[in-house]
Amino acid sequence: MHGEVTLFIIHGLLGGILWLLIHWQWTKKAVVQHTIVSAIAGYLYWLLHSEFNFPNSLMSIISGYFGVDFIKQIVEFFGKAKRYR
Repeated sequence: MHGEVTLFIIHGLLGGILWLLIHWQWTKKAVVQHTIVSAIAGYLYWLLHSEFNFPNSLMSIISGYFGVDFIKQIVEFFGKAKRYR
């Protein structure tokens, strides 16, 4: 069980590092955001997965890749919704 948790966290972290490599953003803020949030995304995906197999492993990498962007979009959406009330 602990091995699976660690593997999903590492896969999420790999997704965050992949984002950094593709976008070539090596500022301290970007590195901290993408490593921490992507590791948390990998852990959250472990909590929600049904079984450990290739698709779930790949999806944990993808959740790590899009984790920061997803959170930014949610904050932006709720910020706009709050202004219109």
